[in-house]
Amino acid sequence: MKKSLMAACLLAGSVTGHAGINNLIWDNVAYDNPVYTSTGALAASAQGYVVSFWVQDTINGLICAGVDTFADLRYEMSDYAGYYIYESVEPGIYEPGQGTTTFFNTPDNGSLYTEIRVWQYFTDGQPHTQQDFDLILAADLSTIEGIWNAAVAAGVSHGTTGGSTATDSLGTPVTGLVDSYSSLTLSASAVPEPSTYAALAGLAIMAYAVIVRRRH
Repeated sequence: MKKSLMAACLLAGSVTGHAGINNLIWDNVAYDNPVYTSTGALAASAQGYVVSFWVQDTINGLICAGVDTFADLRYEMSDYAGYYIYESVEPGIYEPGQGTTTFFNTPDNGSLYTEIRVWQYFTDGQPHTQQDFDLILAADLSTIEGIWNAAVAAGVSHGTTGGSTATDSLGTPVTGLVDSYSSLTLSASAVPEPSTYAALAGLAIMAYAVIVRRRH
């Protein structure tokens, strides 16, 4: 049922390319393997959660390939909190639906490691909308690791899981999708002080400013 309901939401295009050029797709709807909070509830972006996507580049190391909200906000389907469908795009120019190819240095006839990192970006206890995430979704991807590290250090609810996907002679995942990860249950929040939330929001503003400077 989930597959059929969400199929129309999957961004058009298949994973194609040459060695080191990949457009990766993360899709836990296909595997029916959602992300849970420490209480057992589905991780909802309406409750402040975001998911980031990472690739082990053979030259540059583990790099962020994108950030997105869960399907409850991204696709306005409240029953699909904890689920995501994300197609990587060129870092720093994310436009939903454009399907821009991202360039990764990936192993030919080898094993490509990828992972997701999830954290509670908003910790104010208020319901949130897609527009509330505009800054973090527009942030330069090179800054996401710093935002993630700050969130973890602050003790917000977070978690990560990953795995390896076989690649063909072109360095492209054999399955066309990033393989299913182990089930992910997030840590309990340390209930950060309001000042911590403000600091995290400030990081997103600075990350967005990086993009603005680069475009001018």
